[in-house]
Amino acid sequence: MTPVLDPSHFARAVTGFGDKRPLVVERAIYNAHGVKIIDKGVRVDSRLYERLTQHHLEVPLADCLQARPVPTAPVLRQRAEALISQQPFLAALLAGDRQRDHLLDELTHLPLPRPVSLQLAVLEESQPVAWAYALRSMLIAG
Repeated sequence: MTPVLDPSHFARAVTGFGDKRPLVVERAIYNAHGVKIIDKGVRVDSRLYERLTQHHLEVPLADCLQARPVPTAPVLRQRAEALISQQPFLAALLAGDRQRDHLLDELTHLPLPRPVSLQLAVLEESQPVAWAYALRSMLIAG
């Protein structure tokens, strides 16, 4: 059985993110009945939380929003390099230059669709501990 995720948690994180950084609706947001609830170009912040959570959305919220800047693959690599240099366990795990360079090179070419980049930006801004954990997990898995 697939767990049902509560979209209000993401909406809370996204609207809080919009209070701190530029976040706009890139494509109009419609509810499940096809009624437009937020127009394209509107800036998203915590004032829109109630409107976003009162409706079942036609498409996921992350597919409708655009933030700048968001992490790109090269930025992700920079964050990974910083984390490796700060954490002795990761530095020891990736002690071989060839192994480390190969993993970081692969990270540089990782495709990051816009919704994923937005989710990473929200995570990094709103939950830095979870962000570091996710990045650390990715490096260990790699």
